[in-house]
Amino acid sequence: ILQVGALCRIGDTYLEEGKLEEGLEAYDRVLKDYPKSFYSDYAQYQSGNVLLRLGRVDAALISFQSLRINFPQSRFTDEANVSLTFLSASISAALTAACPISVESWCPLRLFLLIAIVGSSSWIEAISSRRIVGST
Repeated sequence: ILQVGALCRIGDTYLEEGKLEEGLEAYDRVLKDYPKSFYSDYAQYQSGNVLLRLGRVDAALISFQSLRINFPQSRFTDEANVSLTFLSASISAALTAACPISVESWCPLRLFLLIAIVGSSSWIEAISSRRIVGST
């Protein structure tokens, strides 16, 4: 456990120094070498944050979703959900801007993408309850 904790601290130190890639490598090593350790949920959460800061939104989404799936009782799950909510809203806005049609006209692919990205149909319900640009 000491080595795993030290790896997380190394990752944190890299982040404080602005060395995001190095920090990500430390967290990834924890997840790869010690996937069931006490620190694995923290490493998964921090990986998502670093990926987001690096602009790798797709990988950040996967990281936060992995936290929810693999560590549902984690103390970081609520924070990951907040990040997923923010990312989902941003992606929805980007999809709407790219294809400004009414919700009723959304193609199945667009709905599939939203569900796949968010991982929950509750977002589809929330989005479909409001009018989107171009609706009548």
